[in-house]
Amino acid sequence: MARTISFDKEKALEAVMLLFWKKGYADTSIQDIEKVMKLNRTSIYNTFGKKQDLFLQSLNHYMKMVVSKVIFQLENTTSARVAIRNALFEVINIIYSTKNTEYPGGCLVVLSLLESSQHNKDTKKILDDVLIQIRDAVSARLKQGEENNEFSHPIDHQETAIRFVTLEMGMCVMAKANFPKKDLEKLVDLTVQSIFD
Repeated sequence: MARTISFDKEKALEAVMLLFWKKGYADTSIQDIEKVMKLNRTSIYNTFGKKQDLFLQSLNHYMKMVVSKVIFQLENTTSARVAIRNALFEVINIIYSTKNTEYPGGCLVVLSLLESSQHNKDTKKILDDVLIQIRDAVSARLKQGEENNEFSHPIDHQETAIRFVTLEMGMCVMAKANFPKKDLEKLVDLTVQSIFD
């Protein structure tokens, strides 16, 4: 019985995460939440708390289900060059995923950062932590690449990792502005080339 409740909770969190991702925090009403979660208001409050609490849990779910895909590419690829390229292409796949309807496109973190006045310190901390986690994973992968003599020149791991995160966030905004996917793919290849060659 406990497994069924846990499964339902996970499914409900996935649904509300996608809702916040599509509409943003401010434009998501309690009625919207009830509809996608298929729960009444009392059940939502009893299980997840208020809207702010639910959003916090949605962000944690986003880290587990979406951000983890980017981190996986950074940590589980044979070379630093391939890892950086694959991670950025993973970002592109996520932010342009509206065509296969898996995700709403764009980035929940970027959307939430732009709505920062709507959030409390706990939510803001998670948003900061997402960017820090990605930055640190990139930096660690670059350091490993340097130890494996993958660079033809000295590299500042932290500065390059910040560049990665900045590019990632910028691509999310450009995707929302309907820039062609192929332009961002070309940008990724040029960025990787500038880092490693």
